[in-house]
Amino acid sequence: MVICFVGSRGAGYNITLLDWEARVRIALTAGRGLAFLHAHNFVHGNIKSSNVLLKSNLEACLADYGLVQMVALTPTLASQRMCSGYTAPEVTDPRRVTDPADVYSFGVLLLELLTGKMPLSSAGSSVPTPPIQGNPPLGTGAVELVHADNGGSLGVCDLPRWVQSVVREEWTAEVFDPHLLLLVEHSSASVASIAAQQEEMLQLLQIAMPCVLPSPHQRPSMSHVLRMIENLRRPMTTTTTTDDDKSSGS
Repeated sequence: MVICFVGSRGAGYNITLLDWEARVRIALTAGRGLAFLHAHNFVHGNIKSSNVLLKSNLEACLADYGLVQMVALTPTLASQRMCSGYTAPEVTDPRRVTDPADVYSFGVLLLELLTGKMPLSSAGSSVPTPPIQGNPPLGTGAVELVHADNGGSLGVCDLPRWVQSVVREEWTAEVFDPHLLLLVEHSSASVASIAAQQEEMLQLLQIAMPCVLPSPHQRPSMSHVLRMIENLRRPMTTTTTTDDDKSSGS
């Protein structure tokens, strides 16, 4: 499974494999959007990768906000819009989605970014994602986060449970998207930078796992999740600021 940025280029589309920097940016900016909603007492209700729109600079925007609740008067239609692969186990009524349920869905999104695998709506049935060919542009500077290969065999019916089973067997390296690992290992970055990116992958995995705990009371708040993601890059930001300060002072 390859997570790609699909951008409009004239009459066709340009497909770019997302590297680690891009995936962190998506996680961070999507997290900021969801944390903003929660801070203002709003629940999104339908977090999933096909509702993540990307600007040209790969900043994420959350789409479909509140639509599940709007169609909830028709239970069948509401359940069709909610993808069970992202839905928290306690959610049985789309009209009663809570902040912790949003956090669960966001955790699945983080796992998707890390593993390159799609959660499945049921065994052998992949969560629908928009096709690459013939997919209309979503507006100026906005494109979709999609998978280049939409085959159901590459998904995982219960992505959180699959990740937990792999980590439990101490095969943590097997969790990560092999295409992502190749990009990191064959990049022109220094050995120290590559090691830092690999450490960030592990840290983001450790952030995602509490988000997908079965009990909603055990999940962190979205504001706490956002702070942890921001802390992934805090040492890098501090170093850059220090270097800039030295340059301006010389």
